[in-house]
Amino acid sequence: MSITGRRTLLRICGSLCPLFAIGQTLPDDTTSHEMKTVVVTSKVATTSVALRRDGTLSWDARSFGDLPKLLGNADPIRYAQTLPGVQTNSELDAGLHIQGCDNTHNQLSIQGVPIYNATHLLGFFSVFNASHYEAMTLKKSANRGADASRLGGMVSMELPGIPTDTLGGELSVGLISSQGTLRFPLGRKSGLALSGRGSYLNLLYSRWLSWNEMSMRYSFFDTNATWTWQPNVRHSVWVDAYMGQDKTKMSQDEYLARIGLKWRNLMTAAHWHYRDPNGLALRSTFYYTSYHNKLYLRQADMLFHLPSDISTLGYKGNVAWGGWNVGAGFALHDILPQAPQSEGLYNRTLSSQSRYKTQEYIAYATYTHMLSSHLESSVGLRTSAYTDYTHTTHFSADPSVDITYTRANWQLTANYSMRHQYIFQTGTTSLGMPTEFWTSIGEDARPQWGHNVSLTASVYLWEGRYRVSFDAYYKRLFNQIEYDGDMMKFLNTDYNLQENLLHGNGHNYGVSVTILKRTGKITGWLGYAFGRARRRFTDPSYKGVFSASHERPHELNAVATYRVSRRWTLSGTYVFASGTPFTAPSHFYILNGLLNTEYGNHNGHRLRPYSRLDLSVNFLFCKSHGCEHGLNFSVYNVTGRNNDITCRLKVHNGRYRYSHFSLIRFQMPSVNYYLKF
Repeated sequence: MSITGRRTLLRICGSLCPLFAIGQTLPDDTTSHEMKTVVVTSKVATTSVALRRDGTLSWDARSFGDLPKLLGNADPIRYAQTLPGVQTNSELDAGLHIQGCDNTHNQLSIQGVPIYNATHLLGFFSVFNASHYEAMTLKKSANRGADASRLGGMVSMELPGIPTDTLGGELSVGLISSQGTLRFPLGRKSGLALSGRGSYLNLLYSRWLSWNEMSMRYSFFDTNATWTWQPNVRHSVWVDAYMGQDKTKMSQDEYLARIGLKWRNLMTAAHWHYRDPNGLALRSTFYYTSYHNKLYLRQADMLFHLPSDISTLGYKGNVAWGGWNVGAGFALHDILPQAPQSEGLYNRTLSSQSRYKTQEYIAYATYTHMLSSHLESSVGLRTSAYTDYTHTTHFSADPSVDITYTRANWQLTANYSMRHQYIFQTGTTSLGMPTEFWTSIGEDARPQWGHNVSLTASVYLWEGRYRVSFDAYYKRLFNQIEYDGDMMKFLNTDYNLQENLLHGNGHNYGVSVTILKRTGKITGWLGYAFGRARRRFTDPSYKGVFSASHERPHELNAVATYRVSRRWTLSGTYVFASGTPFTAPSHFYILNGLLNTEYGNHNGHRLRPYSRLDLSVNFLFCKSHGCEHGLNFSVYNVTGRNNDITCRLKVHNGRYRYSHFSLIRFQMPSVNYYLKF
């Protein structure tokens, strides 16, 4: 920035110091010099990821378009998996594992309103249309009173904060789906944002969806609508809605088999924020969110149904003033766990599973105080009362303590927190299919709870161009639950959910180091994480300590964006991680024409290490009158790595061996046309 000319310089200096005001008489011992030019320079961070004071990572959603895409989709949850402390998953693993926690321990939300199943295409990417949101925030642990009743972390897609005053939007057209967002003003103080995404996978990839004489048809869509009203600088109102749906049909004519899967999300919420000049801030949110899924299987004379669903009606209110942050809320849950029903020529099985209607009430308070110019403390308490489906009420009081020491270019934070969790998800897989379901504590399941201790340090180097971060954590977990059932039990026995659940305790621990480059043409980060997630069950047939099924002890992530010129942007992501555990068969035999299998140690084997490189090129070929037209070329899995999803048993000439099964055995290129205006 340059300021030229003596008159302009004197006016600016006069506003800063009376001695330099125009017409001011200078002391006799003062020498006057005429300065021709004053140049003030600063280095502005161009990275899209920022670290807030409370440890929350905020990622600007506008930067997602520069990163490699999967089948043409810029997916926030896939990108979140490249952050330190968040585990990278296989292609069909829909879970999000933060600091060794199970997927069900984390909350995925839109502006704090939970979304109970956030995956499309059997876990390939999420339901979040990136262009509709302003930012994605991630908190690795629920360590403040206002945080959710979850043992793990929280990921929230944040809505735009200010109504638009001009027409604008984005459009992206890809090979399997297209998505767009339109923002337009409704007067001077309100605006509306509409987004949609739909697939046409069957049109171009029907052959890709057929294998081994089995054909599949698949489709999905997302819709978002957000109305924003800001009557004045103190008040802001959002009314937000989301709906998405997936449909899958598979058929295998050789066995006269038909399989159908359908799942959908619905969410609507109203948010009101108030802030006055004295620092008083009020927040209120009313919301409704639900998730329904269904599976049916028809083969010859047999028909099988597997429905489940969850819906929640709730309210959250918060008051912040000075160092205090106080809030309360409730959530009314209506849950149908797995309720299998089968009927055929020789048998008929109807589940006795009933609906769970439960209630959760919470109240919390957090006080933050500066102990000195560099030392800050935060002390909080979150209380909750949960009434389960047996009409038993469970009470908890979860304390939390933060101590933060800050200097000019570095910060050190130590934290302790306790948390209770009352609803959880489980099932036979983690693929985002209807075989996963939500359930509640109750007659045979006590509240899950845990202690969390963490230490976080960050330092800015080379005039703030780089940030180096270090994290260490330990979580002690109690009343953990894992599902031990399989699909055959649905068909051949009277199904009882509680008989298929394992109960036990566990602990997670780990460290991570991240180097972030914040400025320049090249931005991004390099991170390494080591973590363990161990479990011990009360079932006498499971003796010893086992690795959790999602555990990956070692993980290396690299993300980089290079702005070559105004028109060209290159980016890439790379991940290398340990393989996940699985339970391998030890013996098998055939009885009455049926294959029976006996398994070895629980999670006693591991898949091969996971490795993947993705690359992307953005070319802006036209920018005029506020419009941008460009193309994105992305390649998912550039090296064609055969990453394992599972191991399966193959039998040949009386001998058996393990065969690694990989879904993506080749590079997956995609091309997208995008328009921004």
